[in-house]
Amino acid sequence: MSFLPKMIADFSCLEVLDMSDSDLRSKDSMTQLCNMIDENQTLKELILRRCMLNGKALSILAGALTKTGNKNLKVLDVSENPIQDEQYKVMFGLL
Repeated sequence: MSFLPKMIADFSCLEVLDMSDSDLRSKDSMTQLCNMIDENQTLKELILRRCMLNGKALSILAGALTKTGNKNLKVLDVSENPIQDEQYKVMFGLL
């Protein structure tokens, strides 16, 4: 995930980001992803399938998505992650 900071400037107009099968369990990975989300105002689809996201990572992601000025996000796919039903409810309550 250390490549993300270099990509942020190049992908500030990105519409679809598919990070499926990336290991996003570390705080550093989530911080980099959230920074990228903050810098992007055009993202329409964020796909994070099988990224090993847990409730804490989901909470961090929800914070970034509610903070960002990106109003174009239509698809958020966090399927096939080890997330409990209650954690989904908390996230979607924030969005």
